[in-house]
Amino acid sequence: MNKFILFSSFLLTTSCLFNVSSANAIKLIESENDILEVSRSPFLQNEAKKKSEKFGLSHLPSIRSGHHYHTSPRRLYYMLGDGDCFFRAIRTTREKSVEKWLNHSDDPEVRKIAAGEILAMFIADGQTIDEQDGLPEAMKAKPQYITLKNAWNEIIDAQKTEERSPHFRYDSDAYQDILIRKDELKNRIRTEYCEAEETYRDYVNLVLSDSKKYIMFSQDYQFGVDQETFFCDALADIEGATFRVWMHNRTSNLLQIGHERLHGDLEWEVQHDGINHFNRVVRDHYEGDKAQAEQDEKEYLAILEAYFLSTLESKINDDFQSLKLERFKALSNNDSVSQEQKDKYKAKAESQKEKVKEKSHKISRRDQAAYYQAQVTAFSNHLKMLFAEINKKFETVTEDERTRAHEQAALPGEDAFTAPLERIQKIDAQVAAHTLKLPHLRAEYDAYLKKHARAETLLNSLNITPTEVEIADALLHTSLYYGNLAEVALTISEDQGESQEVRVEARKRYENHIARKKLFGETFDAVQQNMSADIEFKVKANKQKADNRLKENLAKNIRLGNDSFTDNFNRAQTIVQAWSLRQRENNEKYFNPHYLSANPFLGSHIPDIDEAYPGDISNDEWKTLTEQLQRHVLYLLLPEDKRAYLTEADLELPSILEYGEDLENLNEFVGIHLRGETILFPSEEIIGQRTEEGLPRSLLADTYVYMAALHDKLSTAFFDNTMFDQKMLARKRIKRIIDTFTVRAQENGDNAAEASKQGHIKSALLLHENSERCLDGIISDLDAIEGQLFTGSNSDSIESVISATLSQYIYDFYQRYNQLVDPESDEFEDIEWRTNVSQFIKQRLFFSLPNTGSPRTAFVFLPGGIRNEAEGILSVENLMGTFLDGRRVTYNGRQIDVPAFNGRKMVDLVEAAYENGFQAIKTGPALSQDQVEEFIARDPYMQSLYEAYQDAFLEGDFGETEFFKSVEKDIPGIGIRHDIRFKRELFEYILEKLGYIIDPQDIWGQRSQEFKAQQPKEVPAVFQPLPSAPEPEAPAQPVIDQPAPPQPGDAPAQPVVDQPVVQIEPVAAPTVTSPEGPVSRLIVAVKKRQTKSKRTRVSLRKSSLSRKRIKSRRLTVRKSRVSRKRITSPRKRRAGVRSTRAKRRIR
Repeated sequence: MNKFILFSSFLLTTSCLFNVSSANAIKLIESENDILEVSRSPFLQNEAKKKSEKFGLSHLPSIRSGHHYHTSPRRLYYMLGDGDCFFRAIRTTREKSVEKWLNHSDDPEVRKIAAGEILAMFIADGQTIDEQDGLPEAMKAKPQYITLKNAWNEIIDAQKTEERSPHFRYDSDAYQDILIRKDELKNRIRTEYCEAEETYRDYVNLVLSDSKKYIMFSQDYQFGVDQETFFCDALADIEGATFRVWMHNRTSNLLQIGHERLHGDLEWEVQHDGINHFNRVVRDHYEGDKAQAEQDEKEYLAILEAYFLSTLESKINDDFQSLKLERFKALSNNDSVSQEQKDKYKAKAESQKEKVKEKSHKISRRDQAAYYQAQVTAFSNHLKMLFAEINKKFETVTEDERTRAHEQAALPGEDAFTAPLERIQKIDAQVAAHTLKLPHLRAEYDAYLKKHARAETLLNSLNITPTEVEIADALLHTSLYYGNLAEVALTISEDQGESQEVRVEARKRYENHIARKKLFGETFDAVQQNMSADIEFKVKANKQKADNRLKENLAKNIRLGNDSFTDNFNRAQTIVQAWSLRQRENNEKYFNPHYLSANPFLGSHIPDIDEAYPGDISNDEWKTLTEQLQRHVLYLLLPEDKRAYLTEADLELPSILEYGEDLENLNEFVGIHLRGETILFPSEEIIGQRTEEGLPRSLLADTYVYMAALHDKLSTAFFDNTMFDQKMLARKRIKRIIDTFTVRAQENGDNAAEASKQGHIKSALLLHENSERCLDGIISDLDAIEGQLFTGSNSDSIESVISATLSQYIYDFYQRYNQLVDPESDEFEDIEWRTNVSQFIKQRLFFSLPNTGSPRTAFVFLPGGIRNEAEGILSVENLMGTFLDGRRVTYNGRQIDVPAFNGRKMVDLVEAAYENGFQAIKTGPALSQDQVEEFIARDPYMQSLYEAYQDAFLEGDFGETEFFKSVEKDIPGIGIRHDIRFKRELFEYILEKLGYIIDPQDIWGQRSQEFKAQQPKEVPAVFQPLPSAPEPEAPAQPVIDQPAPPQPGDAPAQPVVDQPVVQIEPVAAPTVTSPEGPVSRLIVAVKKRQTKSKRTRVSLRKSSLSRKRIKSRRLTVRKSRVSRKRITSPRKRRAGVRSTRAKRRIR
């Protein structure tokens, strides 16, 4: 093993990320989840950008130091891995450093510092195969090296011989003598050879000046040298700089010093990744250095992005060159191909071998099948389009209609009526244009017919059925490949330095490639659209994502003190497994245990905070944010003629307000000091009239003051080693709450300014409710606020509400333990228990239950009572068992009762959310009728049942079925109104469909499959050659102008005889013959069901497919008359609210 950690050039080794040397094609889409998330245009640019951004470090939170004398936080900045990352990290270049090393070659102290690296390379010669180890041949050819190396090899050989002896003893005189001679020789090599000026200069000129040589960082003692950086230390001494190498401990998220050399006030701080790379480190309060480092990182990431883009494009091209080779080889050996064609394909294969860059690069048979199936699918769609276009029908114009149109247009003056003639002439023009296109369309049809047959032949010869994911990947690949070819051809066609002939030919290639790109790209879009509307596919994709998320989190081995989140997960799983077995004992439906730790829809009801706010909120940004909260609250407090102050950007807001001086207002805030003026607030009565709720002046004034206190509580100006990350995360959570209130106000009709005011005031009032709490309390309260705010009700999907419902239930489970506070405890202990016990439980079960947010790695203060129960009532096993099985927990003379959690409980929760959706004032997650209907529209089986029930309902049948029922209300002045409601069984069905509940008998699943099997299937088309047609003559240009009025005595005008309509004999409906598999789902986009009328056609997705959503019917019954009425959805009614609602209730 090589002891030295070297920086290996990223641009030389990163190809492994794309599997360039793999024998298989590059995978742009590897899972169902990739299909749902990928954007085809511009795919390569997006992928390159995403891959490069993963190397960025500046957006990450500041990192704390594990050393007591280096307490200030630091930030990391990525340095480009082109072989010079060390030099970039210390803000210099290799060339400048080589020059300085050479200029100080006569300094023995500099040579002594650097000698360790030369010694390590001397010893490494012949011991490793790493090209970075050892000295160059020019140095090894010199006599002094040869003499010393021979002596060294003799010692090493003697040592190995002794160690291989069956009587070997470490403390034997012979072996100890060898070790002594070895140490003496090593010291001699160091002093006589490594520290010599000639050797030093040779090493700098021949090794360090070479950009392929990486800078060395020793991390162990395998070769007998200390942990140091040799020539880096020498350079620091030359420059008079203190050089510090930091190592990032990801488990504790602390920076630890790996190497330090103190030498002057100038600081060089770098971070070594523990493998092969240096990054720049900057103290958090060095604003100038941070700005420069951020700019440098941005530049390096742009270079990296360009490299990734080039690599992706090159890899796709390599894959297609390999595919061509395999295609030519397959066709040259196919019995359905004539011998003449076989010979041609064999010659093409020989020629193609030269274009395949690596002989080992051979595309797999499975990848070939995916490409051929992609071609069959795309060519099938194109043939159908061409067939429809060739057989296009036009409106028939009779001779009588034509005659009358000409007569009407020929009438004199204002009596002339030209509209019929213009319509006929428009039809004639369309027919003429279509007739001219027919030869081209027929030729294109014949060409694609051959392509389709060839692709089918190749696919069938492999006898492999590719998966949906593989076909989608091949479609995307092919589209991108032709897109790249089109760009190259376009560049040539626009190059004025090329000849006209070359540019014209390039333009033809461009048009051909761009058509292919469009064909395969649109086929991929149709596949993507189909899959995104498929419930089972979406569940599978989200499962993959959840599994990957859990695996990545457990691998991090996050810790809260000595408590390992991964160990806690493993402990909880023993309880989950036993519970799972008990659930299945009676062959009844049960909750899916896998969804406890890997819920596919976890967090779908709440915006991902790291995606929405990828970077930290800096101290300056945090100050601005809290001042905005203060300004909006102050807007309600100031007299109207003083509000102009708030428009001044440089207005400094005091953190405290003015107290009253008389007895009535004593200890109350009555005013504020701004710009040297003391401004008194209006009376309670006036301020109360400014809000619909009549908010009191004292509440608003207290809220204003607390915003300043909140700023200080989450400030990092004085660095807190234990809670820094928690403070940064809390800032982002508060920002997300403000933004959410603001967006919802805009959705309700407020303009941007009013919405911003509402968002800030509502947020400030909620945050103020816990104004007396410490940082632990703030974090706990943010959980409560987010639980109330993000309920999934603002989403179209039922999955979001189910996720929110389960999250709220788990939050309530944690909160139950607040009641177990010791009745003998004082006020401080009481508050600390209630603040921290639920948070502590959440951390212990963080990856065992579907928790949102990020795990905590520290508390400000964790009471002894909680810590003492870590293996008691708060042990992982007790907590998990209590949640799953339900039990009474007794502690401190108090008790709580926790119900059992199972499949029935999950149905209860969703059903309760549905009932909550009908309440005027909703508490917690609420499931709307629209959201349930949106799910039904995506499930063909349930859709058919719902449509049948709706049809009967419209006919006055208000009965009850397995999933649906009707309710009636007596509305004064209107009569009895019947509404459709969903039954508990429907929510059970939905939870089964989404995977939350498992039915061992799978009754509903079988019914759904039977329904699917009974549906009429699209008959595959058998493509046939079109019947021949005569070449049409060039049609005369249609006359559009109005004819001149006839003169008296003239003969009647003769009608214009237009070209006849050319009819093409329709051919048999085409069908694609292909292996059994998912092809039928991929051939076309979402189709209208042929067995349904227009009235009952519904959307698989509301927005993406632009069809009507199913709407529940309501009937109004008055006397004996029944009228049918469709209602608008609650969502549409909300959207209709305008800005007249200027005053909105603040909750």
